[in-house]
Amino acid sequence: MNLEENKAGETLQQDKYFDIIRGKDTYRTFVTGDGGPAAAFSMELLAERGASLYVGIGYCVSICPDKLQIGDCFIPSGCILEDGTSRMYTNDKVLGDKELIEQVSRVLSEVSEVKHGKSCCVDSFFQCPTDSLADWKKDGGMTLDMESGAFYAVANHYHIPAILILVVAETIHDTRWEVKYPLARKTINSIFDKIDDIIRVANGASGNREEQRTSWNNTIREQLFNLAEEDFRKFSSKLLPGIDNIIGVRFNYLRKMAKRIVKKDWKMYLANASDEYFEEVMLQGMTIGYVNVEVKELQFLITNFIMKIDNWSVCDSFCSGLKITKKYQDEMWEYIENCCYSVREFTCRFGLVMLLDYYLEEKYLDQVFKIIDSIEHEGYYAKMANAWLLSIIYMNFPQRTEEYLKVSKLDNETYNKAISKILDSKRIGKETKNKIIKLRRI
Repeated sequence: MNLEENKAGETLQQDKYFDIIRGKDTYRTFVTGDGGPAAAFSMELLAERGASLYVGIGYCVSICPDKLQIGDCFIPSGCILEDGTSRMYTNDKVLGDKELIEQVSRVLSEVSEVKHGKSCCVDSFFQCPTDSLADWKKDGGMTLDMESGAFYAVANHYHIPAILILVVAETIHDTRWEVKYPLARKTINSIFDKIDDIIRVANGASGNREEQRTSWNNTIREQLFNLAEEDFRKFSSKLLPGIDNIIGVRFNYLRKMAKRIVKKDWKMYLANASDEYFEEVMLQGMTIGYVNVEVKELQFLITNFIMKIDNWSVCDSFCSGLKITKKYQDEMWEYIENCCYSVREFTCRFGLVMLLDYYLEEKYLDQVFKIIDSIEHEGYYAKMANAWLLSIIYMNFPQRTEEYLKVSKLDNETYNKAISKILDSKRIGKETKNKIIKLRRI
């Protein structure tokens, strides 16, 4: 993909960004439009291209003119989320990186005194209700802007270090606004004069964490190889043809490791975990299964992980571990339904196995049959999951399943495989099997 193209293949306007070149390093600099959507759009593009650090510079409005005057430098340590974009990424509070804030503040102290506190991120240019201002101040808010929430939310979502530097260009005195952008622009220019030092200290802070992440990954891999059993590796390899990166660690050991990770910084682990070995990917899936998060964050974690699935074992184990789905059955339904219709074979399989694990209930049955009948994916593992799902439904709802089989539009291969799986079951008697055999298609 060219740097000038976004995910949808649309060409970016050439004047929206420029490059700062320092030695061998190139820093892509976006001049975004106003508001969270524009900031998030640029940050998504940068994340896709492997960004390792976000530095944001912009203007804000002081709602505490006794503490923050025009021209002052302000780095948000957290955000009050009153905008729409940030809510697409998180339902949780959004915090700045404490270490980065401290490092960059030292650099900027040569330019201006740096204040810290909460920013309030809003969607409106000109409307600011007085009652809301009072509430935001009580919650610790010191400034207004339209990007800080999205900036930190996107950065936190991708686990990319980020620092946002704001300069006060407007103040609110009760209901009276004071606007002096020329004065604020002087501070902005002074900040740009320090951009090399800002990037240097920010990269240094993130570099220290990178060393910690590498050390953590190496420790995990060492543990995996210490737990490896050659006979189990050979056994697993026979079950997973084409998968040649198996170490040979039994799943019970992986589950114990996942539980230990959840007690530590599991978000950092998932953001930086290695995918080189089968067990490393499996361990990530098990870790997600043990975390207790809100449904939106759960969906983010799943979306990031299922792109790594390339075999039935990781897929099915991941599904069985997502027991938190029982808590969010209705909220997760649409998400899982969409997975079932994915063009990716193992995303489709993931959706179907999730239905098998968590939605074999009367109230979902008609919808499940509709999905089964609509699957057109030609992938072997997607078809087999669909057949497996249908056979298990028969064990729980035999009469309803027989009614469906008589009118099913499934392709012959998937349909007959489902019949075979039903016949293989020891839970049905000879008389029932004879009846089911007659439903086979020639």
